[in-house]
Amino acid sequence: MKIALLYISLTITTLCAGQPVFEGFVRAGDNGEPVPQVYIVNLRTETSVLTNNLGFFSMDIETGDSLLLSHLAFSFTYYVIPDSIPDDRHIAIIDMEPRNYLIDEVSVESYKLTTNKPRRMKLEEPNVPDAEDVEYPNGENVKPGFSSPVDLLYWYFGSRPRQLRELRRLQQEDAYREQLRSGSNREILIAITGLTPEELEAFAYFCKYGDQPISTLNDYDLLVSLLNCYQEYLEYQEKEQVLEDAEAGW
Repeated sequence: MKIALLYISLTITTLCAGQPVFEGFVRAGDNGEPVPQVYIVNLRTETSVLTNNLGFFSMDIETGDSLLLSHLAFSFTYYVIPDSIPDDRHIAIIDMEPRNYLIDEVSVESYKLTTNKPRRMKLEEPNVPDAEDVEYPNGENVKPGFSSPVDLLYWYFGSRPRQLRELRRLQQEDAYREQLRSGSNREILIAITGLTPEELEAFAYFCKYGDQPISTLNDYDLLVSLLNCYQEYLEYQEKEQVLEDAEAGW
């Protein structure tokens, strides 16, 4: 009975004592800075832990255990738990040596399209035309433009160019009216619209169309456009009549 009680007492004491804890600090061997994220493996139990941002870690151990410390920037480090350690915990500082990687030489060869080597350029005489090869346009047929800015300014703001432009506009108007008079559909338009020849001529000139708009309109759009234009023509005639009456009254 006494032997059984003694055995139970020793078992409870062993359980209460527990397993020793290893509390360590990992630092760099060259400058003493803490090394975070070090992977530590107990080779006997295959348990593992990581160091925190300050380089500290803790794990359960037994005497004689071997720990393997690994980090990408440091060499593998082994640490063996000594045989004589306190029953509750063991504290130690572990240094890890930086690891240097040898990178193989890589040959970079130049390509045909891109190269850093100087390239010879072929120098030739400039292709300048001779004086007899230069053709000058006829000044009468060339309109003022960006090639002759002074002539362009004179054309827009000079008094004689304005007179020439007005004369050209009147000539075009006379030619348009003459074409209206000689048209074969003049009598048909007079019969359809009910306008006098003079009114038809004025209306046709007021609502004249260019070649491009006429070619892009269908029949319905053309009729609608003519009706709208005729309405504008009537309003224009009313305004002209009011101005004539006002001038006659003055």
